[in-house]
Amino acid sequence: MKLSRLSIGLLASLGIVITFFTSNARVSSQTSASPELCRARFIEELGKVHDTYRAHVFGAREGGDDGLGVLLSGGSVSGDAIGKGIFETKGRLSSELIEPIVESYRVLRCRSIAICNAMKASNKQDGETPLTIDTLGCAAETIDRYAECRKTKEDLTMDIPHLVLECGRTVARSLAAERATLRLALSYDSGYRASLQLGGMIDWMQEDAPTAVLAPLQSMVNMLGKLHEIPCFIGQCDDPRPSTISE
Repeated sequence: MKLSRLSIGLLASLGIVITFFTSNARVSSQTSASPELCRARFIEELGKVHDTYRAHVFGAREGGDDGLGVLLSGGSVSGDAIGKGIFETKGRLSSELIEPIVESYRVLRCRSIAICNAMKASNKQDGETPLTIDTLGCAAETIDRYAECRKTKEDLTMDIPHLVLECGRTVARSLAAERATLRLALSYDSGYRASLQLGGMIDWMQEDAPTAVLAPLQSMVNMLGKLHEIPCFIGQCDDPRPSTISE
């Protein structure tokens, strides 16, 4: 009898525990998507894309926490993006760096817009399969659905247009800031590289020019000064003497 009561008590306790965890799971599943979480998710994704772009353009070094790289322009990036940036390329004119920089900016723009489109599609489409985002003028991208932005029983659908508008404005401000940064960086880079070239020319004139230019001139002058030592076997080389021929 005691054993059966104990079993019943254990089963009741277990049922309470199961009910508690089940209810918590339901609450967590219902609250895992909300406008606040959706906003935080797309801002996080935009930050990752931005930092990767900065690492590619300006460079990143090791030394961050948890294996992260340190951006030379400030901030951190994943260890895969550690390396030299485009502006660190040596032996090139600034004009030669414009093409890869513009291409990097184009990739930043495409990926940033794709994040906003993925957030919108995550709310409109159900399922677990990744999304294929095709942005005009950009290559198609495959992006995992944002669980924070999926459809819920709450009125999240009404907030999605506002979140999409906010995401678009955030991307526009970010791209405008990056264009201004690139103009400033290219101006500095062109002036710095021009100064290095001018300094190299001055060093060459001081060190190599005397040997490369003056030495041949000196050799030519010495050679001209010794022409009188060459024997002459033609009449024009004879000393001029008064003619003894008379008419």
